[in-house]
Formats: sequence, structure tokens, C-alpha cells
Amino acid sequence: MPAARLEQPLTEIQKWTNVGTLLVAAFVYSLNARGSILVSRVIIQSFGLDRYKIQWITGLEGIAGLTSLFAAIYLMKLCGARRVFLLGTACLAVGALGESLARTPLELCVATTVRSCAGLLAIPGLTLFQRLTGHLRFAYCTWLTLIYGGQVIVEPVGSLVAFDPSWRALYAGIGVCGAALVLIVMCLFPDDRPHLLPEFGFDFAGAGLFVVLFGLVLFLLYRGNYLGWRVSTPIWFAGGGVLIALALMIWRELVAPEPFLSLCAFTSRTVTLTMLASAFWCAALYGVAIQLPDCLLELGYEHWKTGWVILPMCLIVLASMFLGGFVRHRGSLVWLYRIGLAGMAVVGLWLARIDIYTPWQWVMGVSSLWAVFAGMSMSPIAQLTFEGQPPKLAAATGAMKFFMRSFSGAVGILLAGVLIEQGAWWGLDFVRDAIVQGQGAVQADEPSIRDYMIRHGSTPAEAVAQAEAVIDEWVHLHSQVIGYRIGLRFCAYLSAAGL
Repeated sequence: MPAARLEQPLTEIQKWTNVGTLLVAAFVYSLNARGSILVSRVIIQSFGLDRYKIQWITGLEGIAGLTSLFAAIYLMKLCGARRVFLLGTACLAVGALGESLARTPLELCVATTVRSCAGLLAIPGLTLFQRLTGHLRFAYCTWLTLIYGGQVIVEPVGSLVAFDPSWRALYAGIGVCGAALVLIVMCLFPDDRPHLLPEFGFDFAGAGLFVVLFGLVLFLLYRGNYLGWRVSTPIWFAGGGVLIALALMIWRELVAPEPFLSLCAFTSRTVTLTMLASAFWCAALYGVAIQLPDCLLELGYEHWKTGWVILPMCLIVLASMFLGGFVRHRGSLVWLYRIGLAGMAVVGLWLARIDIYTPWQWVMGVSSLWAVFAGMSMSPIAQLTFEGQPPKLAAATGAMKFFMRSFSGAVGILLAGVLIEQGAWWGLDFVRDAIVQGQGAVQADEPSIRDYMIRHGSTPAEAVAQAEAVIDEWVHLHSQVIGYRIGLRFCAYLSAAGL
């Protein structure tokens, strides 16, 4: 990177104030990145949207978030890390405050898109953090702990504030933190604008192909179940478009003088294998962190109870990630990675046994055990992706490492959602077929349900209708839980694939 303008050396107080600011920024950014998961149903109801209309908003949000994340690498060469970081925090503050005040779907769409551009602060923030600490591996592990741990812990935070005080309070708090970060960065962070401009211009072709590729993937995963995977012409065209866009993007990044996403990381065997395994890990991590609380909500847990049940899991993930950063020996890191992925797979399959009768204590205990293994996998990912690479090459390939985890995490979450929906349909047919007139445990309970209704004041005709309604509700709930069990099992298989 070209030499930068640096002001007078920082004092120790200024240095550690800046370090603390960057750590807070990483955590707030991670809260922002996944801030609407457990409050999404409440937001949909607030704006009178349905699950398909909201996808137009979340789709733009995802595309803006990942595109801005990778565009920051070139912007740092143009403007310096400080200015790009400042731009990201400004987007965070404006977007989050705007979402907390939004009253129409259009305002919500604009605010969430601006809020997602906070991705501009992630890589510049890491760069500034490494400059201040001087310990590359420690800095990277600490930074990623707050990034990934924060994106998991946002689940209980979102559920605990969804109604008390409100979901808007979550974004108001993020916006206030973003505004405070803007002021601190403007006052305390030294100017680091490069003396020389980049030799080559921004890779607009590569960025455009990335947007097209990600947009088509989102269309497939959002609309595949709705339109039909094998019978819909738009789905077939989108699938072909994904292959074409991927091929064109790979070709472009190989020939571009200043690629949007450098493919140099794949020249190292260890880095390549670690990135591939980390892609499965990230998809499994986010899949469980999002689908498990959604399953609890489906089971009838209130938002606040869901938050308390999964809070230990989220805190243990954060602690396990941080403690793993103290492991430095390569052999220990490899075995830590293997144990972590194996534990995620085994305990994940155990967690996928959840049903409508499972007590919350069991969910809390098993999910906490799963969190131990999920967290210990992060440090090997952070450190092994640097192995054998000089600092300059590691910096050049940093975007690809973020891409493998971020893109795979987003796709894994959506793919798990597709499987949950498919599983719910299959479960509905399975449970209905199991209830034959006069047979089966559930059907055998219908007379007792009917008698219960009559004893409590219903007429015989009303009791028959109420008994049928109770059984229909049980069938629907059981089928939904079957879908979530399939989704959780899929996340366990992702961990096994990474292993």
C-alpha cells in the first residue's frame, strides 16, 4: 500500500482509546449486520408487509452489505482507512436511526440499504486495529471474535427488546452508537490518506458481476419454493444465469489489474482448505443461531423467553472464540479446528431432535454445549488463513477470506430456510397421513378432547368443531417443527462437510 500521511505519534492514552473505539465499532457493526432476525416478524407486521414483499428489502440489504464490504479495500487505497471507516460509521448511524423512525415500506427500504453500507467499516477497521496493536494474529482473532460473536449474540438482544421497549429501540441504540463513533473517529484518529493514487481504477466490471451473481442467488433461494424448482422457467433461467455470472466473474478477476476480489488466496493449499472449511462453519454457525430461536418462537415461546433461553449459547460462543485466540501452535490449531467441527456436527444432530414437547432446559443445555464447539473453531480459521503468506499477500487476499465466510453464511441461512419450508410441507403430509379415522394416538384422543369441551360448556356440535380445530393446530405445529428439525440437521451436515 502506498505510504500514507501520518500525524504525530499517538500517546498511550490516545492509542488505547482508539483500540477500544475500534473494538466497540466491530461489535456494533456485527449487531447491525444481523439486527433484524428475531424482530423481522414484528417489522413485517408493523409495515403491513408479507414474507415475499419483505424479501425485496432484505435482498437489497444483503447486496449492499457485501458489495460495500469488498469495495472498501479499493477505497482505502484511494482515501485511506480512516476516511472509509468514517464513511461506514456514518452509514451505520444514518441508516439505523432512519430505520428506527421509518413509517412506510419505502422509508424502511432506503434506511436498511444505507444501514447495510456499514460494511465499509469492517476491513478498514481491522486495518486500523492491526496498525495500533502490532500483533497481526491476535488482532485478527480479537476482531473476528467480536464480528462473529456479535452476529450470534444479536439474536437474544433482538428478542429481548422486540416488544419491551420495541424493535425500534434496537436500531435507535445502534444509530446512537454509530453517531458517537463518527465523532470519536473525526477527533482522535490520525489522517492516513495515501500520497499516491492507485495505479489502476476500480474494478467496476467485477463488482457488477458480483452484484448480478448474488442477486440471482437470492432470487433462487427466495423464490424457488414459491415458483417451483423444476417447473418454473424463471428459476431455470436464474440457475443458468448463476453459472454464467460465476464463470464471467472468475475470468474477470483473473485478468483484472486491480480485481474486486483477488483469487491469489487459492494458490496456498492450507489457506484454500481453511477457507473452504470456514465457509461450511460459518453457514452452520449462522444457520443454528437463526433457525433455533425461530423454532422456539414457532413452539409458542414469547420473544423475551426465547431471548433468555438462547442467551447462554450466545455468550458461550463469544467466550469460546476469545479463549481460542490464545492458541498459537499450528498442530494445536488444526486439532482445535477438527474437534470444533466434529462437536458441532455431533451436538448439532442431537439439537435437531427438538420437538413440541422438549423442555426449555434441554434446549438451553444442548445449545450451550454446541456453542463451545462452534466458538473454538473461529481461532483456527483466523490464524490458518494467514499461514505461509507474507503480510502484503495476506492483505491482498483478505477480501476473498471475508467473501468465503460472508457469502457462504448468507447462502447457508437462506438454504436452511428453503429446507425448513420444504420439510414443513413434507411434515404436514406425513402427519396428516398418520391420522386415519379411528386410528393413531392423536385420532384416539379426539373423543376425550370433545368430552373436555362439553364439560366446559360447549354444545356437542361446538365440541366436535373445537376438537377438530385442536387436532388441526397440532398437525400444523408438528409439521413446522419437523421442518426446523430438517433445517438444524442440515446445519449439522454442513459442519461435518467442513470437517
